Amino acid sequence: MTMEHLEVDEAMTSALQVAILSNLVVTDPVPADTTEVFVRVSLQEGASVSEFVEALIELRDIGLIIFLGHEQANQLFRLTENGRLYVSELIADTLRAMSFTGKIADA
Repeated sequence: MTMEHLEVDEAMTSALQVAILSNLVVTDPVPADTTEVFVRVSLQEGASVSEFVEALIELRDIGLIIFLGHEQANQLFRLTENGRLYVSELIADTLRAMSFTGKIADA
């Protein structure tokens, strides 16, 4: 499946989901632990466990993340190739927007 087949845009992706994807980029391609990501994301976004789980399920359903199984009691997940492409697009869009404001150095 290529990125063109995913009908994903920023309007469909919540701030919580962007925060989750951002946390995955830091560890990619190593799988991330849901508990660790939840702790980091909840500090950023103030998300509840149920909101976090709903965001993960939606990201999985649109093909941006994949669940890999468990390590001890925690679920592992990582970006799919489409997830990597989507995050790259988000970063590119952000850099373009920042270049218009003259704050590209802050990126």
